[in-house]
Amino acid sequence: MFALSAASKIGNPRGFARGVEEYRILPRRVAFLFALLVILCEIFLSLSHIFGWLLVYAVPVGVAMLCSFFVAVSVNLARKRNLPCFCFGGYEQEPISSRSLARLAIAILGELLLLLHPGFFDNSFPRAASHASAQDVVLAGTWTLFVLIATLWVLSLPDLLRLVLSKLHWQHASPSHSLRNGRT
Repeated sequence: MFALSAASKIGNPRGFARGVEEYRILPRRVAFLFALLVILCEIFLSLSHIFGWLLVYAVPVGVAMLCSFFVAVSVNLARKRNLPCFCFGGYEQEPISSRSLARLAIAILGELLLLLHPGFFDNSFPRAASHASAQDVVLAGTWTLFVLIATLWVLSLPDLLRLVLSKLHWQHASPSHSLRNGRT
């Protein structure tokens, strides 16, 4: 997640910086500096999470950064502002929503689970992760994929329900449907 986010922001740092300014949480100059700091942090976080380096520092930084995003989205939703998320740079146009908050909460929970792992602070966690067997890696990857897909489905559930309900409503309201069933 951090690697994808950093890669998209590196491709358009000014677009992302403008996005941070659009949230109207920080003064303009501070927002620009914060945007650059986010890009650097996401690079550090992605490398740290991929290779297990400096996780003792990276995970609390990740929690703090994700919490700051959660606050910024919450404030702007409370202000009833219709803004793009800017989660992956300045390219995507998905607006902030309760779904954005849910994704952030899940990401924060993932970081907190790392933080709460037994042995995390005594350096046995990175050592254990770096000596994982191929079976452990496949199992972890499979569970990660399952959780990601399940999360995407859960977050898409309101849209799926709206689609099904509108289709059912359309079928019952359609004149051709009534004629096919012998009704006039």
